[in-house]
Amino acid sequence: MAQVNNARAIRDVELILHSGSPHYEARSWTAAGTECRRDRHRYTGQGYAFNVEILQVRHVGRTAWEVMIVSERWSTGMPETVARGHKWMKVVSGSPTEVRTWIRRHRPTGITYSEVEEEAGASLDI
Repeated sequence: MAQVNNARAIRDVELILHSGSPHYEARSWTAAGTECRRDRHRYTGQGYAFNVEILQVRHVGRTAWEVMIVSERWSTGMPETVARGHKWMKVVSGSPTEVRTWIRRHRPTGITYSEVEEEAGASLDI
């Protein structure tokens, strides 16, 4: 079975999706035959804060699948110091092999991940 829950697969999916995104702050868009939705949640306590971003990616058609990428960032202190950052991806429905095939088919050539970060104005990795 193809692995799609590693850091490289997450980075590849984000590269494909964000290179087709109308704007980094967009809440929904389509890219490379997928429907994308992003939700962000933030909480600030007295001594800590955390941010969670959930990116849902749904591919429709003959080989339908859906993945969810969750990014968590915990910080503490003033100025904020990152205490922990974690990102993971889960295939919600469909075949991991189909997701891997989609990644190979749509991975852009001639663009690096850092270029997408600069374009977005923020780091996509935690």
